[in-house]
Formats: sequence, structure tokens, C-alpha cells
Amino acid sequence: MVRIPRVLITGLIVGVSLAVVPLVPRLVHPAPRSLTLLPTDWPGDQGFIAIQELGLDKSHGLDLNLPAIKTSDDIVQAFRNGTTDVLNFTLDVAINLAATDPDMAVIYAYNESSGADGMVARKEIRTLADLRGKRIGAETGATSHYLLLAILKKAGLTLDDITYIDVQADEVNQALETGQVDAVVTWEPNLSTAVALPNMHILTTSRDFPNLILNVLVVRKSKLQANRDSYIQLVEAWDQMRATCETEADRCWQLLSAINNRPSEALKAEADGIRFLRLEDNHRLFAPQGGPNTVAAQLQATYDFLKSTNPNLSDFDPQSLYEPSIVEAARP
Repeated sequence: MVRIPRVLITGLIVGVSLAVVPLVPRLVHPAPRSLTLLPTDWPGDQGFIAIQELGLDKSHGLDLNLPAIKTSDDIVQAFRNGTTDVLNFTLDVAINLAATDPDMAVIYAYNESSGADGMVARKEIRTLADLRGKRIGAETGATSHYLLLAILKKAGLTLDDITYIDVQADEVNQALETGQVDAVVTWEPNLSTAVALPNMHILTTSRDFPNLILNVLVVRKSKLQANRDSYIQLVEAWDQMRATCETEADRCWQLLSAINNRPSEALKAEADGIRFLRLEDNHRLFAPQGGPNTVAAQLQATYDFLKSTNPNLSDFDPQSLYEPSIVEAARP
């Protein structure tokens, strides 16, 4: 029988221990899996492309996949069939999907409309009070309809005080030019083209209604825990992108201009009505105690609105979508 000297055994144990120690962090915090997200050419989504162009995905240890898409409908379809990990859209779309698919959670609000939605009215309509008795259009069930209700509430009016007309987004100019409506609520770029018509002006915009129209990140609950680190890193990378592009705006717009093959000034003008939300904004929006301006409140209000326009919408608790843990774990 061969005897191995005790000093050699001790050396082998120490050597193996030293070799294993560097692997411990990897075992405790495994490398994040890749995330697929589909940003549209809408300016509010361009921040995700900026994350990659600035190299913030790599610096945050994030494996971010951003395939090109054709339409916003492609995002919804891709999320339905599981080819994208994140649905980046407004709360109303998230709620409509969740009504038939409970495996969903809202984890972050990445921007809000702050002037990108608004009401175009004839110039003789000078105040919100002047809306009484007028013919006002919006797309039923869409964010423009939701904003209209908020505008009327601020004016002390209801739908009973006006003549409401369903106007699709691509029919806005025609409705104004033919006199079908006296005012219409819509979003960019329709807002800019409509106000350019003769005798029109912008009466109010979403800038007067903060936190009303939020774009959020929606994920599948079944994937969230398995890939939790990646979602935290995405939120942290978004916040750093926002901070970088606030201080180095020209650099960011030039990067996005090259990607989009469009003048940076045009992209900047389109983004003027969008506020890119901070992580600290989300700490308030996802506050545990809730409140009138939180995501929890907006989920309930948006669901109530959608239910009023579509009685067939499934009954479910919109708070089941509320998932504050990613925001709570993320750090600037």
C-alpha cells in the first residue's frame, strides 16, 4: 500500500480549495441569460437601442438581443408566442393581454407621454370649459379616449356634456377638415399634422396629466424568477442610458441618427413630448403604500376604463400585474 505524505495531502486540499473559491460567486450568482426585446422606431423605444450603442448592456453584464420589427402589432404577437421576453407597451395593451393570459407582470415604467398625446381644437375653443356641447373625437378604447376622459374631468365635464365621435388615428385630419369634429384627441405624429391644419391649435396635452399614459415593461411571471438578474440589469442599464443621454445628448442622438438613417434633429423633435423615466421615478411609482399616482393606481384606473368601453373584457384583478420587486432590487 502506497502512503501519501501528510504534507502532500494538505497541499492538494489547499490547492483544490483555492481553485474552487473563484467559482463560488458564479455558482451563487449565475451569468444572466439573454433577453430579447423588440423596440419600435417610436422615439420612446429608442432608449433600448441607445443602451446597446453606448455599450451599457455589456458593462451591466446584460446579453440584450434587439431584433428589428415592422409594426407594434409584431411586439404583441412575439410576446404571445414567446419569441420575445419583454413586452414594451402601454398599460392598456398589457391589461388586455393579461385578461386572457395571467402569466404576466409589470416590472418598470420606462417613459411617459409628456406632450406626445393631446387635443387639437378649433381656435374658437379657447378653454377646456368651451368643450361643452362640442363634437369631440378620439379612438374608442385607445389611450386617446383615456386622455379625453381625463381632460373632461379636469374641465368638470363628462361624456354626456359633449357629442363623442369615434375617430381612428388615421382619420384625424379628415375628421377635422370635413367638420365632423370640433376637436380631437390623438398622438404623435398625428398631433403635429393635425395642428398644422388651418384654424387649429393644441388646447392641452398629456404634459398636463403626468403619469396618465405610461409605457411599461411587461414580462412573464414564469420566466421572471429564472432570469431575475437580467431584468434587474436591464432596468439599471436603462437608468444609466437615461442619465448619459441627459448629459451627452448630442452623442446619443448622433448614434441613433446613424442607426435610423434619419437626421438627429428630427428624432429629437419627435421625442420632445416623451419623458424618459428615472429609476427614482419608479421607486415612487412602485411605492408599497400605493397612492393616486402609482402604477398600482393606474393599473386599476386603466382597467376600469377598458371595462367601461368593452364589457366583454374578462374580470380579473389588475393588481395581479403589479410586480415591484425588480424596481426595489435595482440600484442607480
